[in-house]
Amino acid sequence: MRLAIAAGGTGGHIFPAVALIEGLLARKDSAALVFGRSTGMERNILGNRHDIEYVGLQIRPFLRSRLTVWPIALAELVQSVFFACRTLRQWKPDAVLGMGGYVSAPVVMAALLTRLPVAVADQNALPGRANRFLGRFATRVFCGCEESLPFFSKRKRRLTGIPLRVGATMACERPPFETFGLKQGLFTLLVFGGSQGALALCEAVRQMLPVLDQHGVPYQILLQVGARNSEWIENAQMPNHVKTVEMIEDMSAAYACADAVVCRAGAVSLAEMAVQGKPAILIPYPFAKDDHQTKNAKAWGDVGAARVIEQSLLTPESLAEEVISLMDDPVKLSQRAEAARSLGKPNATAAMLTELEAMVAQR
Repeated sequence: MRLAIAAGGTGGHIFPAVALIEGLLARKDSAALVFGRSTGMERNILGNRHDIEYVGLQIRPFLRSRLTVWPIALAELVQSVFFACRTLRQWKPDAVLGMGGYVSAPVVMAALLTRLPVAVADQNALPGRANRFLGRFATRVFCGCEESLPFFSKRKRRLTGIPLRVGATMACERPPFETFGLKQGLFTLLVFGGSQGALALCEAVRQMLPVLDQHGVPYQILLQVGARNSEWIENAQMPNHVKTVEMIEDMSAAYACADAVVCRAGAVSLAEMAVQGKPAILIPYPFAKDDHQTKNAKAWGDVGAARVIEQSLLTPESLAEEVISLMDDPVKLSQRAEAARSLGKPNATAAMLTELEAMVAQR
């Protein structure tokens, strides 16, 4: 199958596309064409791969642009649609998949104009505006979680889950504690705020340490602070039982070491944690588009997989209280882990590719 994919803007769109491409290229007679921004993280991640073709679009978010920029944004959108039409006619894909976000809009529009089979994928509990609009015209809509199903036609929607990189779906046989400078046998808390880090989480962790130390139960923390917060590491003066790193390259290894996780509520992170069965304390990013992280977190809270704390209510004391409740109650920890695992869909990549192949066959 020759598949054209539009993905860009954030890791929540890009990394599922990477996982899907890897699954696609593992099959015979397959090829991938990727549309993304001409500048941006997707070009760095996908633009240098030798096994795919990458096409950069000059485009910006139309609805989120200032009124004075709308004429430029509209012109870029129209130009991108025509450019995508020409590229699709030349490359001749069997199907086109939009992974969500404003980068998907011109490519999906071009696919509709060139009468190609079209699918869109949405990862969040609250689908993005682009997908809610484009889903009306698509042949298939792939939903990452049950909460997004009501936004799309019953005839088109499929609950597939979110494609994850192979390592994220596999548990390490022997957790590599030594890789992170951790000790085996201690309660281990993993804290991260996404690729850019989250200073609010880092500060809450630093300030709650005296409360956890007074509790008397031995513990350790693996804290990812993000590359832009490297200066914070130097000034924080963390104790030895808190290991700080700018970035964790092997998240599956970090999950394997962790008894519980404190993080934001991005769709991909939650999907990885569900497959790994990790109980969580979630602090949704309050400025996410359409507040979709709060909706993602609520889905976890509703099934008992996580405790959700709004950032406006986050204090060192409230965070310490939740961590201590997990440290002191192995039964609660186990119940949350099972609830998280119930949300996992480790076969999302295969399910989505199978649906795409069926869509092409029905053409």
